[in-house]
Amino acid sequence: ALDASAMNRWLEAYDAAEIETAFPENERVKDLVEESRFLVCSQLPRTASSLKVLGKSADLHDAVFDEIENPSVTIPWLTLSPKLWLTMIRLLSLAGVGRYGRSLQQSRVRAERAADRLIALAEEHERVLLLGHGAMNWLIVKVLKQRGWGEVQKLSLKNWGYGHFCKDCAGKNF
Repeated sequence: ALDASAMNRWLEAYDAAEIETAFPENERVKDLVEESRFLVCSQLPRTASSLKVLGKSADLHDAVFDEIENPSVTIPWLTLSPKLWLTMIRLLSLAGVGRYGRSLQQSRVRAERAADRLIALAEEHERVLLLGHGAMNWLIVKVLKQRGWGEVQKLSLKNWGYGHFCKDCAGKNF
């Protein structure tokens, strides 16, 4: 179990970490990477190292695609496992409590900017692949759908999961 200050250090180390596992056998993800004309990732090291596992590097690293930020924890008397801390932080965020709620609001605004960036890149390069992070990807997808983008493949939030989206295909069955 970690106290608040130890959890804050854990979060910093997690954001600075690269991935440590090999790419799971998923031919469709490999195909999507190969078919893409422009590769985008966040500025967090684990996205760039994920592309490295695939033998690729990003054409663009942009903090707008970084995972939703977890505000620092300031409950000094509480000790929890990292998993429980993260669950509590996310619940506080969804409930709109204090700085945790502000973090979610700021992430929604950033997701709008991220969707704008992806749309512009897709207009320029046609086939763009974003290697991003679960919760931020989910927020970006919500914006893309609002702007008329359709899901060819529903977004999976699992590690190495993916979604496939296209303009002018909203409402079509694939």
